[in-house]
Parts: sequence; structure tokens; C-alpha cells
Amino acid sequence: MSLINDVLRDLAKREPRAPGALSGIQVVPESRRRGQVRRLSAFLSGILIALFILGTGWFLLTLEKTSHPTRSPPRSAGTMDHAGIKARKPVSFAAPPSPKVQTAPSRPRSLSTMGPSRGPLSRPVHGKPTLRPAPLPPVASTQSLDIHSAPPATPAEQVQVELLEARRDLRHGHGRRAILRFRAALSLEPRNTAIRLALGGLEVRLGNLPAAQALLLAGIHLPSTNRRARDALINLLARTGNTSLAWQEIRHHPPTHPRAHLHYLKLAAALAQLTAHWPMAAHLYGEILTKRPGAAWAWAGRGIALEQSGQTQRALQADRRALALGDLAPTLTLYLERRIRFLEKVAPTHEPPAR
Repeated sequence: MSLINDVLRDLAKREPRAPGALSGIQVVPESRRRGQVRRLSAFLSGILIALFILGTGWFLLTLEKTSHPTRSPPRSAGTMDHAGIKARKPVSFAAPPSPKVQTAPSRPRSLSTMGPSRGPLSRPVHGKPTLRPAPLPPVASTQSLDIHSAPPATPAEQVQVELLEARRDLRHGHGRRAILRFRAALSLEPRNTAIRLALGGLEVRLGNLPAAQALLLAGIHLPSTNRRARDALINLLARTGNTSLAWQEIRHHPPTHPRAHLHYLKLAAALAQLTAHWPMAAHLYGEILTKRPGAAWAWAGRGIALEQSGQTQRALQADRRALALGDLAPTLTLYLERRIRFLEKVAPTHEPPAR
């Protein structure tokens, strides 16, 4: 606004006027206060421009120093730095300094020469400089952080690893690979019946019957195998299809008190029936009924064994008892009903031929 007023004032002074004529341009008179404000603003603007120039120069100088570091001049032996403050170390003139500790002047090291662990900065303790700790050795790049790279400490841990891998292979359908895992675990613990049974069952499922039979026979003949584990191995041996071999093994390894082992009696009676040893099967089913008189399946098995042995009347009584107790499979119930109708038609003096 002041600049416009100056221009207008200058034009008004140069305009020719007649005496007594009015001015064609109205000029705002300049006040003294407005002129002082204008000079003050010009002075402050100059100060701000000077400060801006100084700040820019300082920034450029700092940037140049950081991009091109220079070595600091060596300090005198009588001074040391501590927390950015230079303090002069008092020098004693009574006795010369001890030559045992020699301190080199500290120089700034680049990042490439620093070790992985620098440790704390050396600080004077009671006026004496301390030595820096040695840096730790770097970790070798060949070391692996995988937990599976470290071998197990004990054979038991190795067995657990093999079993976990075998189960994982079974979940993914790799039966052959699981067999190798089970064999490795069994070689570490040959007395482990659970591993042997799992491996034998897998061999049977994949059709490796000779390997399964050899594996199961080795477990049956181990002196450390207990009664129940041996019966489980013989049962799996019978599932390989060689029931005669299973019958021989169970006959060669009877318990001291057969009546006290119901699982042995069940397996022995079933194997005797499968191998057509009918009198022995009838006897074994009778032993089971002395302990479980309400077992309908045992009465049915005894009736079939008595019928095949030629004892028709006793077989008929056993079949009727089995039907009266119930709780049989539908196929077995249908078979017993047919056999009872057939045996009732036969004369008491004529027994059906043994099959």
C-alpha cells in the first residue's frame, strides 16, 4: 500500500494544475508511524535472510565432515576423554609412571574392524585406564540351527525319533518307508513287543508274509517275552494264514496254569477249531465255560466242536444253550438255527458223519 501511495504522490506532484483547481487524484498522506513500521520490517527481513544463509552453510559443512571423516590428532599422554569432556590427568612428579601398563592413544575405529561384541567403553577406575575385553569369536556359517541336525543323545531318544517318523510316513501313505523306520527302532530295542507287533501288522498288510512270520517267530522265542505278549504274537502269526504253525507254537508255550489265562484259552480254542482239532477244541471251550458260563459264543463253539466230534446230543444241547443266551452275531445265529433243525430230525441212534 505504501508503494502505491508513493507512485500516486509522485504523479500528483508532476500533474499541472490551474490555480484553485481540485486535484484529480486523491492521495493518502503518508504518516510517520507507517514509515517506522516499514523500516522495522525491512530490518527483520534482513536478519532472517542472514540466519538462513548461516544455517545452510553450517549444514553443508557438517554433511561434508560426516561423509569424509578425518582422523583426530593424537592426544597428549596427560589427557583422556570421558563422556565427551576432556580432562587433564594430574601428573605426579614424585615418581616416574609404572612401565607395566602401557596405554595406546584411542583412535576411532571403522565399523569393518570392529568385532561382533565390542563390550562397554573403557572407563577409568580410580584414575587408572582399564583394558577392553577380547571380542567373542564369530559363529561359523556352517553351523545349523535345525534341531534334527543334532543326533539323539541316547538310544531311547533315537527310538522315539524313528517311531515319530514312521507314524508320519504312515499318515502320508509311505508304508515301505515306515517299515524301514520300524526296523531301525526294533534293532535298538529288540524286546519291545509293541514295535514288533506294529511292524508285523504292517508287513502282513503289505503282503510281506515270510518277513512277517520270521519277525513274529523271533519275538515268540525270546525268553524275555511275557505270556500276554506271546499270545498277541501268535494271534498275529495266525493272521498270516499259517494257522498250523500258530497252533504248534501255542502248544509249545502253554502257561503254567491255563485256567488263569482266559486270553490263552480263547486263542487256543480258536486255533484248535481252525486246524480241525475238534476234541481239543471242545475241551478248551469247556475250560472257558467253567470261568464264563454265560458266554454264548463259547457254547456255540463247543456245540460245533462236539458236532464235528460225533457227539450229536451234546452238540444239540450246547447249540440250544447258545441261542437261549443270545448276544450272537446274526450269521452265527442263523447257522445254529439250521443246525438245530437238522439235528432234531436225526434219530438218536444215528449220528451225522464227522466233517
